[in-house]
Amino acid sequence: FRRVLFRSATVGGYFNLLRLGPFVPGLDVRGTFLTGSACCGNSFHINSFLAGPKLTFRLKKGRIKPYAEFLVGVGSAAASYSGAVSGTGFAFQPTGWVDVALVPRFDWRLIEVSYQRGPGQNNVTNAQTGILSTGIVFHL
Repeated sequence: FRRVLFRSATVGGYFNLLRLGPFVPGLDVRGTFLTGSACCGNSFHINSFLAGPKLTFRLKKGRIKPYAEFLVGVGSAAASYSGAVSGTGFAFQPTGWVDVALVPRFDWRLIEVSYQRGPGQNNVTNAQTGILSTGIVFHL
């Protein structure tokens, strides 16, 4: 078992379906692209395209919005060292985060915590990735 620090980018979009009191169910689609390196110049890549239900909790007044979702889709993993073969297959990712409203079109994603599990090398092992991130959210 090795721990590797990854750099990542996530691009996606979501659609809120309706408002049920303080709860707002919706759908989320996202692509996550992770890359990292270990000793001796070896590199690792874990990518995914996932979609699934999302639930937002919104207070009538206040700037803080917690979310939770469970996404499923396709993931891939690859490594650059000798003899490594990439794998592609089913992946899933439970996620939770907190947004803070800054201005009407922008939120600050204060924290996002995810666990992603998908195919590993040769589709035999599983790639398990814990993701901790922050960022800016733009609303259309």
